[in-house]
Amino acid sequence: MKKSAISVIVMLVLAMLAFSCKKPSAIKELGIQFDTLHADTTAMLLDTVVSPKCDISLDIITFRGERFASVNDSVLRSGVLPPDYLSLTSKRLTPREAVDSFMRKYVGDYQSFYAGIFTDEQDTAALNMKLDVSTMVQDGCKHVVNYMAKICNKQGALVNEYTVAKNIDMRTGRLVRLDEFFVPGYRPGLCEAIVRQLERQTTVKGLDRLRGEGFFVNCDVYPTSNFILGSDAITFIYVEGEIADRDKGEIKVEVDYGKLKHLMKR
Repeated sequence: MKKSAISVIVMLVLAMLAFSCKKPSAIKELGIQFDTLHADTTAMLLDTVVSPKCDISLDIITFRGERFASVNDSVLRSGVLPPDYLSLTSKRLTPREAVDSFMRKYVGDYQSFYAGIFTDEQDTAALNMKLDVSTMVQDGCKHVVNYMAKICNKQGALVNEYTVAKNIDMRTGRLVRLDEFFVPGYRPGLCEAIVRQLERQTTVKGLDRLRGEGFFVNCDVYPTSNFILGSDAITFIYVEGEIADRDKGEIKVEVDYGKLKHLMKR
């Protein structure tokens, strides 16, 4: 009896180990370490006592070490800093150089555009602008690290908040596209899976009824390029107003890989 019990325990432990090793952590496997680059600035629109201003606050996670220089370069040119000025040049920049370059361009555009239209009669607060970007990283599916940016743009009383997600294949240092993750001809099946999952999340059955509730009213169903390759599911992130009324906010549709096996290359 004791030997039998010990055997069962050993088998359970081995099963647990096998499960935990099924999806190794890319971060731990590669010994990845991170730094956080903080950058803040305030720029006045005019050199006057009463002037609108532009505030920028960035917290950008970077991958530490020269071996990840290309990863940092790819991420910073991928739209996590909006507008995506950095994609306009192919010159290799360090993260600090890239962030400084972005901030100079952002402030320069703000001052050149609004200085020409600002008058003393205008509401100063309406031309105040603020950009906040904070980032995070987490393990995704095998060999992949998820990089996400929370972005908040404010102009006067108007606020626009959204999430940008990128997926880095740490074997190549490149960002993963849907076409690389799924087999050719995947779109119809993936769109169907998105509809089915959205039905479960809303308890509304059928695409026509979903459209009646304000989803995909003015467009066909599509998989957004803003997605997270998680350990067990792919999550599509639709920003506020993208596929539904703005009052529904940001919409995340998480589809388990088990429902997509016939469409996946991996």
